[in-house]
Amino acid sequence: MQRPGESFPVPDQPSEFERFVSEHVEITESQFEILSKYGEISFSLTYPLVPEGKIVVPVRIVRPPGMVPGRTDQATGFGRESKATDFGRESKATDFGRESKATDIGAGYLLGPADVISGAFRLLGIKSRYAISTELKQFGYDLFRLAPETFAPTDKVPVGPNYVLGPGDEIRVSVWGKVEGQFLLLVDRDGNISIPKAGTVGVAGLTFQELKEAVFREFSKYYTGFEMNVSMGSLRTMNVYVVGAARQPGAYTISSLSTLINALFAAGGPSKVGTMRDIQVKRNGDTVVRFDLYDFLLKGDKTKDIRLMPEDVIFIPPVGPIAAVAGSVNTPALYELKGKTSVTGLIEMAGGLNPLAFQGRIQVERILDGSRQVVFESDWEKAKAQEIPAQSCDVIKVYSVVSAKRLVRVSGAVQREGEFGYSAGMTVTDLISLAGGLKYYAYRQVAGLTRVVVTEEGPRTEEIMIPLEKVLEGDPASNIPLQENDY
Repeated sequence: MQRPGESFPVPDQPSEFERFVSEHVEITESQFEILSKYGEISFSLTYPLVPEGKIVVPVRIVRPPGMVPGRTDQATGFGRESKATDFGRESKATDFGRESKATDIGAGYLLGPADVISGAFRLLGIKSRYAISTELKQFGYDLFRLAPETFAPTDKVPVGPNYVLGPGDEIRVSVWGKVEGQFLLLVDRDGNISIPKAGTVGVAGLTFQELKEAVFREFSKYYTGFEMNVSMGSLRTMNVYVVGAARQPGAYTISSLSTLINALFAAGGPSKVGTMRDIQVKRNGDTVVRFDLYDFLLKGDKTKDIRLMPEDVIFIPPVGPIAAVAGSVNTPALYELKGKTSVTGLIEMAGGLNPLAFQGRIQVERILDGSRQVVFESDWEKAKAQEIPAQSCDVIKVYSVVSAKRLVRVSGAVQREGEFGYSAGMTVTDLISLAGGLKYYAYRQVAGLTRVVVTEEGPRTEEIMIPLEKVLEGDPASNIPLQENDY
């Protein structure tokens, strides 16, 4: 059970580059079952031949925590019936029928058209480099997701020389030398303190630095040959009001050291319908500051995070126009627009392009005539040159680089089976050499080569028999050049 102010660790989500390097996509059993219903997508336990116009996606199939395989439930997948504990691995349930973590139950390869696979992944919420996820959150609101109790109280921080005193503040005075004494003084509601043996001094409105000088000056009228130290004890509290589109609007009693951001944390920050970019502090009927939280979040700028005064009103207006930045940027999210913002400026606000971004394709979707339409699609340089203004409800998509590996594969009686990089002019002997040579029991008379040939009628698979013995003897006619995706 979560206690007040306690937060559970946030699961660490893999970055886009981590997913790119891992090369596989993680899907659940239920997602696997839905994908099996797509007629254009097939599944194979081994790497398949790849016809023109299709892609291969390595997948890892997992059972989420808390899911227990049913005794009779079966999932039909890609033309084969598989029990929930198929793929050679059965998982044990723990914690009274609940699993404590995700369980691997299988792996293989999805084969299908790129647009079909990316569309299915996007629909099912599968995060991968093959689909741009538009499951985005409004930027900045997570800053206030933790309870205010998790932050250090503002009355425990040191008091600066510019702190302004007021009724309710405690002052500690220590004197030593020819005169000794320690005094705890309280600023009364008239703004005065009474110093023993020295009288009454008005201190309301003085800064902490001015207070030190005033107390020393007043004490010096009656005594000499002493040293003095002046410090602050308990600080006064004050009432401020947070109104408008706040998550928890109301009146708040806060420390006199509190700033605008402290009060926002106490009120839970703006709600999703409240602005992050024009938070106003009103004092005696005047707006004394307009604070853009994006300056704080994106630049670390707190220059407008002013010290609050009693009876200040913090007003949060409704949220402004919002646009989305999705895909290969460092911080994909929904961003609030302020003033004139270009598409490229909005992408820069989202942290800029990440290393996997394909700079040749930036797409802008916009609502026109009651429907969503693509109004711009070009490369990054043209987008910067044209300075297209971003509008409310725009969806800006930055596509990632496409994995276009040029490979050939070898299996059988070789030292190292697997995939090898293809280069123009590669021959059979080159591939055998990369595979570490033949094993001692290899059949040296003939080897089979499978090749996919693109024709007007569609892709056609050819089987070519290679006289392996002649190849090993150095016969150039038998040592044929390979093509991409030969197997």
